[in-house]
Amino acid sequence: MQEPVTLDMVLEQARNHPDESQRIGLGEELLIRAGTKVVSALTAAVLALDAIGGEERILDKDDRRELERILKCLSPDIGNGVEKLNNLQDSLANPFDAQEQKTNAKSLRDARKYFQRGDHIAVDRELYSHHAIYDGKEGVVEYDDFIVKTASLEEFAQGAKIYRVEETPAYEPDEIMERAYSRMGEQEYHLLFNNCENFATWCRCG
Repeated sequence: MQEPVTLDMVLEQARNHPDESQRIGLGEELLIRAGTKVVSALTAAVLALDAIGGEERILDKDDRRELERILKCLSPDIGNGVEKLNNLQDSLANPFDAQEQKTNAKSLRDARKYFQRGDHIAVDRELYSHHAIYDGKEGVVEYDDFIVKTASLEEFAQGAKIYRVEETPAYEPDEIMERAYSRMGEQEYHLLFNNCENFATWCRCG
């Protein structure tokens, strides 16, 4: 049986990444660990309240991002640590989410009619999925080739079908696009903590 992936294992890989620019430092690790404890405590509280009310559930992506926004208001350092934790969780789930969501993928022609300004869209890349924000005018803002840039919807698709990532946005479409454009030219890509999916989720959910 394959050994389960733990936070310690992922952090060890991030500390010893072959590319020095991609490694995390002690400060980042401490923030992630602190964020993990806060999220665990809040998750337990939410589940306890649900149990009292006769409900049973787990925190989904929308719940985790809402907690992140609240914590950023209370403590930016802890909130940023939780953001890294959420980004890590999304990154690890990326291949599985892509397989589940691509069943509703649209052809390029249908995508032009179906998707709306500010939508978080993605395409399947076999072993992972590539994400972007749709501008509503047949273009996208994406984190690709280690830089945030614009591209046409056709360039983004590269012949693959496109699907929309379902999540509850914290912002209106115009503000989502403003957030996306505000990071144009950024070159701080990180496979686990600041990738294309993390970027698109940040634009919509904070």
